[in-house]
Amino acid sequence: MFTSKFEDLLNKEKSYLWSKTAEIEENLRKLESSLREDFIKSGTELQKDANYSSRKVTEYKNKSNKSKQLAEEAAEESINLLDKIKKYHSESESNNKQAQALLEDAREAVNYLDELKQKTTSIHDQITDQYDTLSILPEKFSSLEEDLNELEENIGTAESNTQKIKSLLTQSINHKNKLTEIYEDFYGYEQEDEEGEVHKEVGKLDKLESEHSQIKSELEITKEDLTELSKSAYQRLDQQIDNNKADIDTFISEKEETIRGIEEKIKSLLPNALTAGLSHAYEAKKLDEVKNHEQLNKYFYYSIIAMVIVSLVPVMLSGVLLWQGKELTEVILDSPKMFMSVLPIYLPFLWLAFSNNKKVNLSKRLIEEYTHKEVLSKTYEGLSTQIQGVKDQEASSELKTKLLFNILEINAENPGKLISNYDKSDHPLMEALDRSSKLTDSIERLAKIPGFSRLASKLSEGSQKIIKEQEIRVNQGLEVSESLKEDKASPNQTN
Repeated sequence: MFTSKFEDLLNKEKSYLWSKTAEIEENLRKLESSLREDFIKSGTELQKDANYSSRKVTEYKNKSNKSKQLAEEAAEESINLLDKIKKYHSESESNNKQAQALLEDAREAVNYLDELKQKTTSIHDQITDQYDTLSILPEKFSSLEEDLNELEENIGTAESNTQKIKSLLTQSINHKNKLTEIYEDFYGYEQEDEEGEVHKEVGKLDKLESEHSQIKSELEITKEDLTELSKSAYQRLDQQIDNNKADIDTFISEKEETIRGIEEKIKSLLPNALTAGLSHAYEAKKLDEVKNHEQLNKYFYYSIIAMVIVSLVPVMLSGVLLWQGKELTEVILDSPKMFMSVLPIYLPFLWLAFSNNKKVNLSKRLIEEYTHKEVLSKTYEGLSTQIQGVKDQEASSELKTKLLFNILEINAENPGKLISNYDKSDHPLMEALDRSSKLTDSIERLAKIPGFSRLASKLSEGSQKIIKEQEIRVNQGLEVSESLKEDKASPNQTN
């Protein structure tokens, strides 16, 4: 599309330039013919036609000015055309054929301008000759002096126009040379050296074509190299896959054999693992109970020591009173009160010692229980192995059954059954009351049995008698202590 528009515009400019050039040439021809006709005429005719010639000269002057303007416009248009050609040439470097055609047209235009220059030069020479001829006329025809001066001015104007046309032609030639340089730089040129040999200078188009062909060949070589590389890579990859597949198959088979061996070992070690697990659990519980037993023993010993210390307090107080000079009888009488005063401190330690004693005994019993189960669990595998060595199959199976039954029975026994009466208090007074109530219930049950009623009544009477005797003794002791206090108080009053 761009190419067609460019060609249309170029054709229009060419036609316009040719038309203007033809018009200038026609005007120059008319001027030349009229001047020749005027010079051929005789002097009388010239005198008659002087006025007419002056008008003609004025007309020719106007025409010459118009021709000058047309030439200037044509030159400007040719310059614009050359600028456009340069612009279109820079924009259409990729289209070599069209650019070459445009350059050929430009060459034709430049050649035509050269011809036009030559014609203009010849016309100028003729005009100069005619001017020389006309310069003689004033001597012959004085009346035509003014007209000749005017004609001379017109000729000077024509000469100036000719100079301008020459300058325009020079500019056109320069533009043509620049176009030629651009063409040669793009397409290259041939140069003859001193020896007469013709050397062709490579243009940018040839360089581009050579570089394009070189790049194309390099791309083809690279493509071939990549194809070979991909083939070799695929071959190595396939080979590596085959090798890895073989290694993986070998690895899988080895691991399967290892897993089978491990499964067989696990199956063979399951009984040992069972007994080892049970024995380990019993051992852990035994160790916990041993630690608990040691701690309870410490608490028990500390409680006994505390009870001893609390029991020594009244004795130490009695010793202090005796050392201070108090009588022994008074110290003995005050001893029950001192013992009663330390009783609230003594009873908690008693309770703690009693409770720790029970817990120590229970812990010892649990240690023995767990030790027994641990030993049986550890000896199970050895006993089963020895039983397997028995040749008699019936005896071996019977012994295995008994051994398994004993192990199950022992493991089924819960050591927690040894912890009885956990819902009752460990306080010694509460336990004493509980035992006394149990003794009373037992005596009542014995009284209901025939033959034991009298024995029960005697036991009851004996116990009541003992209680009464103890009560009498306690009352007597209290009365004696009160009388001693009164006796001691009376001497103090007398004093």
